[in-house]
Amino acid sequence: MGMDVSGKGNKKAYFRASCWSWRPIHQMIEAVNIIENLEIDTSGFGYNDGSGISDTVKCVRMSKAIRKQIKKSTLKEDDELYLALGSWSTFPDGRFVDSDKVERLGLNALSGDFCEGPISTEEGIFVPTHSVRISHLLEFCDFLEECQGFEIW
Repeated sequence: MGMDVSGKGNKKAYFRASCWSWRPIHQMIEAVNIIENLEIDTSGFGYNDGSGISDTVKCVRMSKAIRKQIKKSTLKEDDELYLALGSWSTFPDGRFVDSDKVERLGLNALSGDFCEGPISTEEGIFVPTHSVRISHLLEFCDFLEECQGFEIW
């Protein structure tokens, strides 16, 4: 399952994200919406029900705001941006970590936060299961600049 994001004014514009990468993208949208005071109703952005943005100007402003946040970070296009939502996997092999171990290692203390890389503990290296490659986030910005509004399906 994933999110299919279709352009409203530009029907050729299309963006797709898995459920694992859409959550960090959605969280970035939420963050820049607040930081830049974009006043966009994002309440339906976590669902495949046609929610989105109708205003072309707001889409472009959101793209610029996301690009601004990326430039402020130390992340490069090939880097991964992780979002800690309570689900973790081992690094680099990607096996899910059971909730008891997550709790014991204190990884839930990061819940809801972005992190820029793997977390090293005495029991191994772990990463949140929700992540987006910066290049994919930049593709979303490109989409925002050409979509003329969008709907999430």
